[in-house]
Amino acid sequence: MVFVDNSGEYRDQIVFYEKIREVCTTNLINVNFASEVSEDIDPQNIIKYVNKHHPGLFLIFKMNEKNSSNYFQGKYSNSVIGEKISSALENNLSFKSEGKNTPLLKNTKSVAIIINGNFYQFNLNSVFDEIKSVYTDFFKT
Repeated sequence: MVFVDNSGEYRDQIVFYEKIREVCTTNLINVNFASEVSEDIDPQNIIKYVNKHHPGLFLIFKMNEKNSSNYFQGKYSNSVIGEKISSALENNLSFKSEGKNTPLLKNTKSVAIIINGNFYQFNLNSVFDEIKSVYTDFFKT
């Protein structure tokens, strides 16, 4: 499941959604969106939607100046798969990896990753290749 920050021009948003759909289809990944183009959605509604559908992964694209990725890290626990994905993005795509305790990361029951940066310029194939690689390695063992 994917949530895209409502940022930028309408046309850029449409193109980005289509790129995500195309990359996911090519990689045999079923994608659903928890966001709508040009719509601001309350974070609590996003959390309810994600928890209702229980996706294997919840990706959140947030517009930011610096490329980084966040996974859930609480006081006593953290997301193991989220940390592995975030570390892979850091090692191979130079996205700084940070554990965070935000509501979207903490309150969703799925593995959740926030990908920060100017996501319109990301090579989505590379991002999804890293994610796919982590899941392949994780479930191989």
